[in-house]
Amino acid sequence: MYDLSSERRAKKREKTVLRVSRITESLDRLLEKDAEDKRISVNALVNSIFTKYSQWDRYAEKFGFVSVGKDLFSSVLGAADEDKLAKIADDLGRQLPKQFILFWFKKLNIENFLAYISLISRYGGIAKCETQVEGREYTVTVLHELGPRWSIFMEHFIDQGLRTCLGIAAEFDTTKNSLVARFMVS
Repeated sequence: MYDLSSERRAKKREKTVLRVSRITESLDRLLEKDAEDKRISVNALVNSIFTKYSQWDRYAEKFGFVSVGKDLFSSVLGAADEDKLAKIADDLGRQLPKQFILFWFKKLNIENFLAYISLISRYGGIAKCETQVEGREYTVTVLHELGPRWSIFMEHFIDQGLRTCLGIAAEFDTTKNSLVARFMVS
């Protein structure tokens, strides 16, 4: 099961190395300021930057991701026809998760599917995602600020991704800014 707390514990056990590099004074001041604003050490900030690069940026660049502001994205979603949006989400849900998971993780399984959803949510800035597991029962909760059309999109996208990648059918409860997917894994 992929969750951030187990990821953090693994990092604590992971052996570290000392790496020295030169940076400009202005970059050093920026790192110091941002670390202070976040109430963390510069080392912790730099590690989070490297982690984001290793988990997201290097892949997003290869897949041609485009960054857009939430206001622009919400406006585009608001102009979209709900039925067309659902069809696009179905089509993309059948294609993208499998492509990304095989590229990132090399194997299709529930842990990698959930890691994929977590990574695109966190680093893509599209939602907050939590997963609960009780035995074979999974509950995935997605919270976002992008309105009802994004909930529709995410429901269709995750549904088709689960079906295509793992042959799993989920039940969804969807609201304006959230969705909950429940399913069983054998």
